[in-house]
Amino acid sequence: MNATDTKYTLVPQDNVRVSANNKKIDENSLVLEQKSSKNKKGSKIGKRYIQIIWLSTILITMYLMRINISVTIVAMTDPNPSNKDVPVYKWPDKSLILSGFLWGYFVPQPFAGWASTRFGGKWFLVGALVASSILNALVPICAAYFGSVGVLVVRIFLGISQSLLYPTLNNMLGKWGPVQERSRLGCLIFAGSSLGIVLSMVISGYLCSTRYGWPIVFYIFSAIGIIVALSYSYIGCNSPAQHSTITVEERYYIESNLPKISYTEKLDTPWKDIFTSPSFWALFIAECGNNFGHWTLLSQIPSYLNHVMKFDIKSYGELSSLPYLLQWIMAYVYGFLADWVITKKVTSITSTRKIMNAIAFLGPALALILIGNSDSNLKIYVLVILMVGVSCISAGKSGHLINYVDLSPNHAGTIMGIANGSSIGFASLGNVMVHFIVTNDQNSNQWRIIFYCAAVIYVFATIVYCVFGSGEVQPWNEKKAKNRAVI
Repeated sequence: MNATDTKYTLVPQDNVRVSANNKKIDENSLVLEQKSSKNKKGSKIGKRYIQIIWLSTILITMYLMRINISVTIVAMTDPNPSNKDVPVYKWPDKSLILSGFLWGYFVPQPFAGWASTRFGGKWFLVGALVASSILNALVPICAAYFGSVGVLVVRIFLGISQSLLYPTLNNMLGKWGPVQERSRLGCLIFAGSSLGIVLSMVISGYLCSTRYGWPIVFYIFSAIGIIVALSYSYIGCNSPAQHSTITVEERYYIESNLPKISYTEKLDTPWKDIFTSPSFWALFIAECGNNFGHWTLLSQIPSYLNHVMKFDIKSYGELSSLPYLLQWIMAYVYGFLADWVITKKVTSITSTRKIMNAIAFLGPALALILIGNSDSNLKIYVLVILMVGVSCISAGKSGHLINYVDLSPNHAGTIMGIANGSSIGFASLGNVMVHFIVTNDQNSNQWRIIFYCAAVIYVFATIVYCVFGSGEVQPWNEKKAKNRAVI
């Protein structure tokens, strides 16, 4: 580093928080002090990008195992299989199997969010990957020996193993994402869900049509999960303060551009303040709307395309993934746009989150209404509407999905665990409704009821979030941290 560049020194302290430009920084018993006004980001490809890319890779891998059942269950229950050597089953409770993941998913989330905030997220993610990989590989075995009940139980435990995923990812984003880069870094992480859906649907559809049949899908995805877990256990890191090779410039850049966040002190969770916060409840309602609408689309699209639109197993595995491919691409567009309007002060953080969320909810709501009124001969029309509607959902990655970090960087994992975990019941409700309402998979009128319900919930959630939502750091983010020295 040249003598004219920004200089930094590490000064030993005892759990002291220091500020530079009125930004507070925690160091593991060290204070990072800036010696000039220049604020450099460090190396061009910073460690923060490496960490964020790996977090996105974890999300992609988890979605491979989360979504594969949406495609494989069609092959598992195909009355006229192309490969007679692959086992098929006659299960009347397919919708319950699809919702089984959600039954396990919502229960541990509040605890998972609190635990990842308290102890750091790296090893929680590694453990979740390993557990998910093992459980995913058990699906063919349980199907053979225990039938649909066995598969349902495995999917419930798979949901439990992945329940800490989103709270932990939000917690990690709060540690690695500077405010001015938060939207695009958040999109880089959470767009992994869209890419995971695309890969899961395409690869599952292709593998189901091979001579190995649907069982090979579970084994290959589980192997990928183990490889990613081992890799991240070596590369992953909880925060810049714990990273051994990060440059001093980048570490300062990250930590000086985070809203008052603690790296070392284990803060008490302000439960009362959270549950009496209108901004939190607006976010909770938004999660309910998102989970019902998105999960209903996600888990039922393959069945709808197969039974109503008459696509074959390989075709609908590929075609149903196209909307999510566009969603993955648009996530980056929305992310960079959100950061740009915030940085240029075109709109506030609060307004940006609300606008992005309105796009994310009203787009698919309109798409669902149009699809519900479409004729079975309009295959291309339905596919185009799905692509546009589902791609709009990606705006939510710059809306409610990273709003947890806006409200409270210190407790982002906890509040997401509460909101996302509790609202998952709505996603499960969607699949249960399909089980009771769609008694004939080829009846478009029955599907229309499901689509209308999801659209109404989307609109209601949009109104509540636009009225009561906020993008400002809440006062209770810093609670229990008032007595720390600031110099």
